[in-house]
Amino acid sequence: MKAPSHLLRKPFAISLLLFAALILAPFDRIYSQQRSAYDLAAWIIAAVYDNDTTTINWALKEGGQIDFKRNGSNALDYAISRKNTAMVRFLLQKGASVDSVNVEGMNALQYAEKIGNAEVIQLISAKMKIKTPQVNEEQEQKIVNTKDGKIPTIKSNTHKVGDTVLISRDRGKTWGPGIIKEINTKLFSKEGVTMYLAENMAKTAQDYLDINFITTLTRQASWTSFFIGDWDLYLPIAATERVVDRDVYQVISGGDKLPPVRINSDGTYTWVTDTKKVIKGKWRKNNNAPGLILSQGDRGVDWLLYNTSDSFNRKIYKTDYIILSPVTNFYTAKHGFRIVDKKK
Repeated sequence: MKAPSHLLRKPFAISLLLFAALILAPFDRIYSQQRSAYDLAAWIIAAVYDNDTTTINWALKEGGQIDFKRNGSNALDYAISRKNTAMVRFLLQKGASVDSVNVEGMNALQYAEKIGNAEVIQLISAKMKIKTPQVNEEQEQKIVNTKDGKIPTIKSNTHKVGDTVLISRDRGKTWGPGIIKEINTKLFSKEGVTMYLAENMAKTAQDYLDINFITTLTRQASWTSFFIGDWDLYLPIAATERVVDRDVYQVISGGDKLPPVRINSDGTYTWVTDTKKVIKGKWRKNNNAPGLILSQGDRGVDWLLYNTSDSFNRKIYKTDYIILSPVTNFYTAKHGFRIVDKKK
């Protein structure tokens, strides 16, 4: 910055300016270096939002740190939050840490499980060398496509201590790999259920889960066949949480009754909406977890249909219990109950 002309006419002022310049110059250089690190981190995170790998490569070449955090989260956290599978893959290839903890106290896998993107979970699990579920299509179709059209009865899988399984991380909506640490029949003996103490692969959380919130790594027929049938739907007006030890269940009560939805075993569904519109579409399997996705359902968006039943809810409602949640939009979720054939 150029000094004002009237100061330049005074020898004392000139000496003072020169002295200040000599003293402050090293600090200015240090500040510039620190600012450069912050700026490069900002470039990397901004490039994640713009899906711009070229800028990220440039920033890394200039000395930017891929795990540098701004507001408590790094570039990988921002990519996970945006469900950008390609960007997550790119950042992992560039050496992004999966163990770094974000502002919510979660590592990459825990955060991906919270966000609920199956492809991202699979990428991070592979990076952490965790076995991810594989689809057994032949076994599934053999049981789903029954000739008489009846819903097959699937016995629950038995699990042993030490088994690697899938456990529910969000009341049945999202799933992640875990290990059985304990099988407890005494703690919950009054309710008459067996509870499994499961630990996530990051070893940061343990939960007591019943059989509905734990399943095998390989895809089972029950992952799909459970949802085949007719379901009464309701628009919830109240929701409460019931806690059993450290396991949290959501119980939804009240609400207007809506027309039913029918899930067919041939991969199609029929949904009569609250506006009396009849939607006939196709469903696909939820990636690497129990549940179905109804393509182009109510309001033209995809809906995830997943099981939130537990032993206690079945005692209350006397039937199976599901949630319909929009995959990408913030429309109100719906809950439903299996329509039981009273003749049987």
